[in-house]
Amino acid sequence: KRQSRTSLSSNFHRHCKSIFFHFLLIYHNFLVQKNVAVLPHDNYYRHRPDLSDEERDNINFDHPDSLETELLCTHLQALLRGEEVNIPVYNFTTHLRQTDRTIRIRPKPIILVEGILILHDPVLRSMM
Repeated sequence: KRQSRTSLSSNFHRHCKSIFFHFLLIYHNFLVQKNVAVLPHDNYYRHRPDLSDEERDNINFDHPDSLETELLCTHLQALLRGEEVNIPVYNFTTHLRQTDRTIRIRPKPIILVEGILILHDPVLRSMM
């Protein structure tokens, strides 16, 4: 029995998607996890327990001053020296850092610093 062109095309696309998915899985598991450390700038929003909930709700989180970029730079320098760091975990609902939790980042050959304001700070920019 002969398959229609549409059926063959559909099977081909499914097969390609499967191959692509497996490639991404392999890429992530073997290359990214072993070779890339990610420092998200969003984890470095300032911890402001001194402010009321309402005051924290009114912070302009799109302004560079809302981020503790100095701490991110300190962590990046430590990673570049081959040291592990514990980065903050920020709670976007309460606008506070979780004081009982951090994320351990190990040094890797590639360090990816991500965020929309990472190029604003001259010190951080000079480290890239």
